[in-house]
Amino acid sequence: MIKTIYFVRHGHFQVPHPRPQIDETQQISLSVTGIEEILELAHKLKSLDPEIKNIFTSPYIRTMESAKLFSKVFGIEVVIRDDLMEDQLGEGEIKHLEEVFKRMKRCIDECLARDGNTIIISHRFPISLFINRQSGLKYEDIVKNKHKLTLLKTAECLKITYTDGKFTDQQKIT
Repeated sequence: MIKTIYFVRHGHFQVPHPRPQIDETQQISLSVTGIEEILELAHKLKSLDPEIKNIFTSPYIRTMESAKLFSKVFGIEVVIRDDLMEDQLGEGEIKHLEEVFKRMKRCIDECLARDGNTIIISHRFPISLFINRQSGLKYEDIVKNKHKLTLLKTAECLKITYTDGKFTDQQKIT
């Protein structure tokens, strides 16, 4: 069986000051630009894939606001998962990377077990870690080459295809 998961990074947001603490970033809302770009992406995905039946999101304000916009376009409920929360790449902390990957994998497995395709709205680091690890990069390489990783900009989408539960393809939606 073929399933598709669309990884979406939340829309553009306004940072309140140059160096917010991680707990402060949980409360940051989408900007007007962020709302517009998420709505545009939601309409695009709706026209591309009528089999989208699920929307999962991180509990941060900007991801939940993004998910609500998708929910209005698709007419489906949003599932909030702590496993999709933002996290920072520590200096060489491979065990930390493994934990973030396991969290993301748990959520992906839940999505693959559901009917239809899924949109996952999360953050740059967890999406990047998961995508790069699924593509075969080792944790050591992710730490060493973090400047070369596949990263999504705000309101960008990466379509991941699974066949019989196994990763088979990825394609950026533009």
